[in-house]
Amino acid sequence: MCGIFFLKQKKRFTKEQVQKFKFAVKKQSYRGPDANNSKIFDNFAMGFNYLQITSNEDAIQPFLYKNTLLLFNGEIYNFLYIKKKLLKVGHYFKTDGDTEVLAASLEEFGLKKTLKIIRGMFSFISYNLKTKTFFIARDRLGIKPLFYFKDKNKFIFSSSIKSIRVFLNQKLEIKKQTMMNYINSGNLDLKNDSFFKNIKIFPAGEYIKFKKSFSKKNVKKYWSLKTNDNSNFSKLSIVKKELDKTFKIHKYKKKSGLAFSNGIDSNIIASHYNDLLKVSLVGNETIEDYNLKKIAKKKKTIPLYYKKNKFFKLFKEFSSKMDQPVRSSHWIFQYGLRKYLNKRNIRVIYTGDGSDEVFGGYAYAFQYLLNEKNFNIGNKKKFSNLLKDGLNVKKLNKKYSLKEYLKSRLINTHLPYWLRTEDEISMLNSIENRVPFLDHVLIDKAFNIKSSIFYHNGQTKYILKKIYKDKLSQNVLSQRKIGRPGYKINHFLLFNKLKKNIFKSQIIKKVLSKNNKLRSQMLNLNNSDIKNDTKMDILFRFVFIYFWFNKKVHKYNG
Repeated sequence: MCGIFFLKQKKRFTKEQVQKFKFAVKKQSYRGPDANNSKIFDNFAMGFNYLQITSNEDAIQPFLYKNTLLLFNGEIYNFLYIKKKLLKVGHYFKTDGDTEVLAASLEEFGLKKTLKIIRGMFSFISYNLKTKTFFIARDRLGIKPLFYFKDKNKFIFSSSIKSIRVFLNQKLEIKKQTMMNYINSGNLDLKNDSFFKNIKIFPAGEYIKFKKSFSKKNVKKYWSLKTNDNSNFSKLSIVKKELDKTFKIHKYKKKSGLAFSNGIDSNIIASHYNDLLKVSLVGNETIEDYNLKKIAKKKKTIPLYYKKNKFFKLFKEFSSKMDQPVRSSHWIFQYGLRKYLNKRNIRVIYTGDGSDEVFGGYAYAFQYLLNEKNFNIGNKKKFSNLLKDGLNVKKLNKKYSLKEYLKSRLINTHLPYWLRTEDEISMLNSIENRVPFLDHVLIDKAFNIKSSIFYHNGQTKYILKKIYKDKLSQNVLSQRKIGRPGYKINHFLLFNKLKKNIFKSQIIKKVLSKNNKLRSQMLNLNNSDIKNDTKMDILFRFVFIYFWFNKKVHKYNG
């Protein structure tokens, strides 16, 4: 788990450009505090930030294996399986990690076959010294980030936007429409666009080969999720077997962290791993918090409380460090959780991200199952709780099947943003984030199960509950889904405290110019609005922009 930075241009590098390149690499050292390294060629350069996880210092990149020069961020979870294949055909290895195995696989099997057999999270750039060909690829779900910038003279690929900006030495432009879409709706990370005009996101599950320069037109897809909407397959033992395998290969050999919520996902993770430091966010006075406090008393988890003053300080720090905005305040608490783990020398954290999309954790998603012709609801009483929640769904797409809807969340609408933010808050604290529920083989197996089983007998995540019924308590199995803590009262109090300064700031003035309705709405917020999620989310985004926007770094074209 690291940071990568790649630059290619038409002309040879000047001394000044070499210095700028190395400085840009250094600026993302939080992604890899153990070492920085750069390799400069005539007209391309590779930079690397090393966070030591599975490999030793011999695996510092750029890594050369025969003719393959590799720059790689991520984890190949099945690298031992691939290593055995390579040993059989005459390869030998100097290191014990996945970097050398990935380089050897590219050397032996080529790009297409390598992408087909590897399981993991990754973004990598490789160069074949013999064929003078570059390969660039990103993992199937986009768990690991890869941003890029291109103009007529050069192009840059990087794990962070910050490093791109530092090399360019220019402000990053934000369009008015981008800002308004964010403020009003929280729209982020859609259609492979970043928050900035000229910086794009390399697509998940895609790759490109080139020699001199790359074009978006030549980027090709190597994986797509099949929904198998008409599947009648119902053998859950296949999914159970894959879950066991997935958790086995995701296991980190040293003590790891777990963001523990007492929900089914974190309890499943805890059932697979023993050496965990479990940390819980507590303080919202919900049923889950009551349970977490009881667990904490038994010293099975460490509670983290974020009182008003501590939250204010954390919010300001968090906002100033993030490359791009976030939608809501729960990320601040998750950032604080990782700060705590970093102080405890934890290098790897597990989260249950994607479980709701893969196994049907949203009650309202049941409505999409009703669109399917082969689904007979039968006894409606069994599904009464799901039908009730479904009434809140706005503009239900009647063309979507259940799996098409879940796939859309995974690939297009929700997970891209979620994974980008999860990666950044973890790496800002030099922590690798592992998401076992997003293993592509597991997803393929789950999406082959008959749709109606996802909500069998009116239960969300029925597949997981059935598989783990003997390992988890009834309290966990029966608990309804609770969102991550946001504690809206905190950012409401902060907004009131800073209201005068917020509305005096130049960026807020520009955002609100010619938008008197939104300005009036924000000025007249009161205590009764705390229960209004839409208003509180918009309020949060104003406070975030107030802290985040830096006129030395950002340019608002409003």
